[in-house]
Parts: sequence; C-alpha cells; structure tokens
Amino acid sequence: MKVTCHLSDQAWMFIQGGCTQTKTAFSSYYMVLLTNNGFFWVSCLQLAKLHQAIEMMDFDTTKALKEQIKIKYVQTDDKHTDGCNHAVIDSSKYVKLLVGGTGDYVLSTWNISALKDLEVNNVVDSSIMKGVKKCQFVGSAIFVLDDTNFLSMWDAYAFVMVWYWPSVHIQDFLLTAEGDSSAINKQGNANLKLVALTTPVNKQVRLFLPDTDWFSS
Repeated sequence: MKVTCHLSDQAWMFIQGGCTQTKTAFSSYYMVLLTNNGFFWVSCLQLAKLHQAIEMMDFDTTKALKEQIKIKYVQTDDKHTDGCNHAVIDSSKYVKLLVGGTGDYVLSTWNISALKDLEVNNVVDSSIMKGVKKCQFVGSAIFVLDDTNFLSMWDAYAFVMVWYWPSVHIQDFLLTAEGDSSAINKQGNANLKLVALTTPVNKQVRLFLPDTDWFSS
C-alpha cells in the first residue's frame, strides 16, 4: 500500500514519503496520511509533551497523551476511482486538503477544520485531464501537474484553469520564495520562483509566471 504523509505551515507541511511538523498555537499537531483509496486525518498530536514524557519515563502521561490522539479515515474511492496520487494542505485562511488522483475525478478539495466536518468541497472531473501527478497551493492559486507532464495554474476558489504552459513538458516542479516556507503563501509573485524539471529537448526553455493577483492570500 502506498502511503504519503502530509502536514503544513501553521499546522501542516507536506513531504512525499515522510513527515515534518510545525507548532500550532496550541502546541498540537495535525497530520494527513494519504493512501491509494483515501486519507487518515490524525489530530491532537502533542509531540513536545510526548517527547518530554518519554524522556522522563513518565508512562502514565505518555499513555494519557496517546489516548487523546484522534484518527479518522475518509474514503475517496468514490471520487478518485483509480487511486490518489498526491495531496497538499492549504492553511492560509481555512484548513483545506487538496487531493490529486485518477478516475472519475482528478482533483478534490476537502474541508478539514474539525474532525466531524471532513467533507468534500470542490471536484474536477476527468474531462479536462486524465490524472494529476502533483499539485501545490500558492495563495489563492493551485499549480497542477497532470500525468501527461502538462503544468497549469487554477483559481483555488472557482476551480477553473487560468494559466498553462503548453509548449513545455514538465516531469516535476517546485515553487519557492525568499524567506521561510510560509513566504510562498504570504508573498506575491515578485519573490516567487518556479523550478521545473523538464523532459529532454534540443533547445533552452524559460518559464514565466503570470503577472496576476491570484497569489495574494
């Protein structure tokens, strides 16, 4: 079974095949584990207290903290009927999970502000693209790489394509900004850089980011 672990900046961050955590205002962590047919939403992870209790061999506190951890599994096989490929968290305003996959629907967003309110918000069907390999939030924009190595930019609220790079075949990409990782969502496109791994070609290609306001949170 393929498992991808994902967290973001205020409460989360996403790393393929591993986990990193950042502290919330309540020193509690949230985590999403993406599987082929859905995702686990894990909350109430008090890692600092757990670490301290284990170091002090305080087994009663360790047990109590472990019992506070909440886990819920959400199936996505009715949306991504051929499996999930990638997921990313947007916590700039409201905590949302974006899942990319294949099947009847290739993109879906989920509201995950509370354990009992894990519900799908928006979906994109497979009439536009057959599958999604990777996606990334930048403010109110979503960058999407499909399974044909086609990169496009979408409006995160209207869920419509607003920009694309038709002449470049991209195997992988990374959006970076000056400063810490949170700068990607906080800053405009002036300091935003798109790093792309393209398929071999016989000429040099430069990618330009659109001059729009979609990057504003």
